[in-house]
Amino acid sequence: MLVFKCLGGVVLLVIGWRYCQQIMKDSHLMQRRLDAWIALLAYVRGQICCFGRPLPDILATADRKVLEALEIDAAQGSSLSEYCRADAQQLGVRGGELLGALAEELGTVWRQEQVERLDYYITALEEESRSYQAKRADMLRVRCTLTLCGIGGVLLLVW
Repeated sequence: MLVFKCLGGVVLLVIGWRYCQQIMKDSHLMQRRLDAWIALLAYVRGQICCFGRPLPDILATADRKVLEALEIDAAQGSSLSEYCRADAQQLGVRGGELLGALAEELGTVWRQEQVERLDYYITALEEESRSYQAKRADMLRVRCTLTLCGIGGVLLLVW
């Protein structure tokens, strides 16, 4: 019976440890996505402002690392608005609202107004990224501590 308790305890600890690792990985990916959106929007802004390129051409010439971080396939031919809508669900409340609003506005206004709106969205996403980064360490610490302490409490009750 003691062997089963020890084995169950080890399994619970491994599950808790893997959960904490997954939370850290997801948190890192979220920060990376926010930073990639900022980089992509800055690139789009520059291309619209300086060269007056249409949006599909801009997406085709964007940095591959940024597109890979956002899981965007430029050869697929989807518009940037579609990618904004798709990613709006993954970026949390504020980041999702910003991308959703951006998706509605992309390509619907004059060039100068589009540049000004992109400036707004870039600044707002930078603030969101800084805010998320500031809260990230505390969030991870609390979640991992609660998970491992909860498992420890269950193990104490089982003994």
